[in-house]
Amino acid sequence: MPPAMFAAFMAMWLFLSPAAAQTMPPPGQPPGAASAATASPDAAQASSGSVSHSVLKAITYKVTTTTVGLTIYSVAAGGVAAGAALEAFGLAASLAVYTANDYLWTSNVPPPVKQENSQSLDVNDEFWKTTKKYLTYRASTIWIKAIKMAALYAYTGSAATTLVAGSAASLLAAGVFYANNIAWDYYDFDAAAPPQAAPPPQAAPAPPVMSPSAPVIARLPEAAPLLEAAPKS
Repeated sequence: MPPAMFAAFMAMWLFLSPAAAQTMPPPGQPPGAASAATASPDAAQASSGSVSHSVLKAITYKVTTTTVGLTIYSVAAGGVAAGAALEAFGLAASLAVYTANDYLWTSNVPPPVKQENSQSLDVNDEFWKTTKKYLTYRASTIWIKAIKMAALYAYTGSAATTLVAGSAASLLAAGVFYANNIAWDYYDFDAAAPPQAAPPPQAAPAPPVMSPSAPVIARLPEAAPLLEAAPKS
């Protein structure tokens, strides 16, 4: 594992530890008991980590950043073929890193669950959580960026071109990361149904009312089936 990736995962652990401690259940309460009692199945699924869900987020992110990067590097390298070669490098690795980074964050710091239809997502909390998620992702992929910039410099021979193209691609990729993550979180928050209220308890059926002149045995509820089955005189 590259040193930068190891450092990134250590930083992720430091970020996640305080948040995970805040979400631990009280002593004696099993994990997830409180959320299971209040959240609907859809809301619970949206707030838990899912590899397939993280893969979908990685795909939408990489489709956009690959298009942006291909455009920038094609202009910088003077051809689409060279730009495609630069952008294709590390594509699979960055997809895997994005998926792992998103899955770890979602599993350890679950997104908020909608409690009522009028509730909205906390924009400030969403921004800072996305910032932490972006920092761990960027630290994990810095080695990919370094090799790509070295290849661009070797191809163009221009430090200025490499600096401008690399800076532009990084800034736009950061914007795409924020937009992609926040858009997905808003979608998951709105798609999750709020918890359903528990139905009121059903009252026990009232015992049958018998005439006071009926025999004592006929006034017992358990005797009714026997009386109905008895032959009529």
